[in-house]
Amino acid sequence: MRFLTIILLSSAILVMFSCSEETTKPTGNYSVSGKVIYEGQPLPDATISLNKRLELTVQSNSDGDFTITNVPAGDYTLTAEKINNDGSFLARSSAISVEDDILITSLILPKGVILLDPLNITATSMQLIWNPTDANDFREYKLYRHISSGLDENTGTLVHVATTINDTVFTDNNIFPLTTYYYRVYVMNDFGKLGGSNIVSSITLNKNAIQNGSFENVTSVFPDNWSTWGQQGKFLSDTQFSQEGNKSVKINLALADWGVNSWGMYQQIAPSEFEPGKTYRISFWCKTDTLEEYESISARFTKNNIWDGNEVIASLYEFVNGPRSSTDWEYFSFTLTIPTTIPSNYYLTFDLIRAGVMGYIFDLPMISWIDNVIIEKIP
Repeated sequence: MRFLTIILLSSAILVMFSCSEETTKPTGNYSVSGKVIYEGQPLPDATISLNKRLELTVQSNSDGDFTITNVPAGDYTLTAEKINNDGSFLARSSAISVEDDILITSLILPKGVILLDPLNITATSMQLIWNPTDANDFREYKLYRHISSGLDENTGTLVHVATTINDTVFTDNNIFPLTTYYYRVYVMNDFGKLGGSNIVSSITLNKNAIQNGSFENVTSVFPDNWSTWGQQGKFLSDTQFSQEGNKSVKINLALADWGVNSWGMYQQIAPSEFEPGKTYRISFWCKTDTLEEYESISARFTKNNIWDGNEVIASLYEFVNGPRSSTDWEYFSFTLTIPTTIPSNYYLTFDLIRAGVMGYIFDLPMISWIDNVIIEKIP
């Protein structure tokens, strides 16, 4: 009897052949047996197969031992797999040539990777961390993302590849607010997957697509991130009243001012702030002084051209209009669905209207306040 020790394609699998000096069996049917080891201990309930053929597939017993019988002579791919209760799995495949009974004294599976629950979650990012494998034939980690739990390398989006075995931290910065994302890591060698992690998931925070919606940041007397048409002095930062924080924006038309859509305050918003096809809510607060007849304020969400009414996606027309007495802060909102055809920019606009009507005389300035403007995705 002579013994041969051979390192297969995967260097962690040691195969010892027990061969007879005699000629091969006349039947040409042999056995492949051995012991599956994981982290130095026998591994029960692992699946061992040759060429993934059902009749050449067995499970390791409680001692990690297995035997595949009635194996015809030939070349095979020997695969050992272990699927865990959390959905993670271990795998290793190697080439093997069967010409006699084979005893694999130590079939070692590499250490699996476990993904931790996502950390440092924001509206547009989350951090993923996993433990390193100990595979000596490690080539890379592949991290996949999906929007459902049916996640594998075919359904998921590859978001990160790490070629260093201890590179096990990644922050995904390319995701949308208020969305649940699922992640899984695969461990690869030169011949395929050595294992896959459990699947973890988390939902991103919501995000206000409007900048400086509370009007707290001011350059001179005008809120940052906002623009106007008409006279800028009709929209000025104010500390007398506020619904949130310490400031609001004050609307002030003098008696001599009149016109339809002659004044507006708007903010330009990049399409990257929105997820196409999803629904968003625009909300804000308004406080009014006395509004006379023919005076009103409207809100519009438009694409591309802020002037063209045909570009309006959604609006809240004349959410306050006169005649109207002085009020405390009131909440207003409306919803919209982001188009799937992405424009160059979006615009949120507040329009002032004081319509000049023959014979009508305005007695008071038009004064109102707007505060706490928010655009958020709806779950």
